[in-house]
Amino acid sequence: MEARFPNLIDYTDGDQQAMVTIGLADALVDVDETVWGVDYERGQEYLAAHLTVGLLADAEADAAGGGSAFPVQQASADGVSMTLAVPTDIPPALATYYTSRYGVKYLELLRRRTGGPHLVV
Repeated sequence: MEARFPNLIDYTDGDQQAMVTIGLADALVDVDETVWGVDYERGQEYLAAHLTVGLLADAEADAAGGGSAFPVQQASADGVSMTLAVPTDIPPALATYYTSRYGVKYLELLRRRTGGPHLVV
């Protein structure tokens, strides 16, 4: 994971390192080698990076007094309206993967492994 995502590895920040460790530990449990085959390690790393980014964002939001799990696409002040950039054409359980580029790549890899027959040219 360090070679693929050096921007997530900050040895001077103990909290960030703890979050990387938690993200990787969770990914090791959630990614099944029998499903992933040759993409097993990549799947783990992308899921771990996605989970780590989520943990870092949660910690930052907590420190700032709250926040949204999804990026704000539109906001308003007086009318107090907010629109979140949440994909509507996917199951809600998968929507959180679209909150990071790592989660999107994880889903792309997962679809390749579980999406049925593929034509290899």
